Amino acid sequence: MRRAARSSRRAALLAAATVLAGAGAAQAAILQRGPVVTQARADGALVSWRTFAPARASLRIAGREIVLRNATADAAVRIRGLRPGRRYAYALLGDGVVIGRGSLRTSPPATGPVARTRFRAVVFGDYGEAPSGTAPLPQVALARVAAAQRPDLLVTTGDNVYPASMPSRFDPQVFLPLRPLLARASWVVALGNHDQILDDGSAFLDALRLPGAERWYVA
Repeated sequence: MRRAARSSRRAALLAAATVLAGAGAAQAAILQRGPVVTQARADGALVSWRTFAPARASLRIAGREIVLRNATADAAVRIRGLRPGRRYAYALLGDGVVIGRGSLRTSPPATGPVARTRFRAVVFGDYGEAPSGTAPLPQVALARVAAAQRPDLLVTTGDNVYPASMPSRFDPQVFLPLRPLLARASWVVALGNHDQILDDGSAFLDALRLPGAERWYVA
């Protein structure tokens, strides 16, 4: 009887450990930031996102799946081989589970019939307000109104984070409020003086994955 009781307790402990391990794996595949689309071109774009813990990251788009080699919490996928001037839906995966969805539109070509198609953009700046008491952040309403315009491109003209670009402020003041907008529009970013107060803005630039030298680029 004692041996049976011990075996039963071992089985129960093993089952509990399995459940906890499964819960940990699920936690690793929870989306923290993104998706964020930058560097849109006629044949593709860069999509980046962050999970709360490292996960096996991949992205599905246009009938194919792009898989990153190593588990990571900060994922970025360069998409190539798309057709110009078209909108594509995509899905983000962490540990084989869909954790986020979005869409992007490739840039139209310089010439030809597709070059004459409409390409809608929204532009705003000085929006990165810091929390004040229990009042909702104004950028939440701003992002909702901008997303309702169904833009293909988002251009922000500076002062994305107030009062300074501290990493702890990026998600609550920028990435989370702008999420409905970033889920469909490619982002072109300019830095303002508030964005560069700390460390010349290097932390914010690291979070954005902009092309070239990042501070000076052609979109």
